[in-house]
Amino acid sequence: MLRGKRYVVLQAMADQFGIPIQEYAETAFRADLSPKFSYGCAVFLDADRVNFQKEGYSKEELLAGLALVLPKNVWQYVVQIPRMSELGRKFVLQGGTQYNLAAVKAQVDYIKERVPDAEVLVHPHPGEAGAIGAAMETLRVVKRRGYSTFLGLDTAINLRYLTRNDESTRCTFCPNHCSRTFIDSEAPDGQIALYFRFQL
Repeated sequence: MLRGKRYVVLQAMADQFGIPIQEYAETAFRADLSPKFSYGCAVFLDADRVNFQKEGYSKEELLAGLALVLPKNVWQYVVQIPRMSELGRKFVLQGGTQYNLAAVKAQVDYIKERVPDAEVLVHPHPGEAGAIGAAMETLRVVKRRGYSTFLGLDTAINLRYLTRNDESTRCTFCPNHCSRTFIDSEAPDGQIALYFRFQL
């Protein structure tokens, strides 16, 4: 989807400077240097942004620095594969973030630095690639299993849910204590499921 977590971080930074997201890359490419953001969750990135602004970095430099840290977030924080060459030499970039050419350049540079003979491609429909992949995987699983576990559109439409967001739902796994929303859902047949989402 276009608004993946990394895209939202870029969007938020652009919004803070009053720059349309479509002009992010053009603005970042004007920077002569960039600060080194810490990789990890958005809380750390925003803390870095505040500190770097106090140090006098320009908006161009901040946007460039944020784009440069995205590959570290992907490969070191999320994927956690130390030797990228183990993945092969062909890489396909997908996700809405790839609409931002500054993010694409940062990814390509990062990959080629670690896999010099890598072939890096951008999916022709980067924002929709994840949904396309999920649909293809669903078809594969249903064909193998012989039946679907999809509850149906009527059930989805009539799903009841209750959201909770207060001090009792706050995450305590690290010192950031991020806010979380708990979502309790109940289908018409009584099936109950619990989901939660972080608000960074």
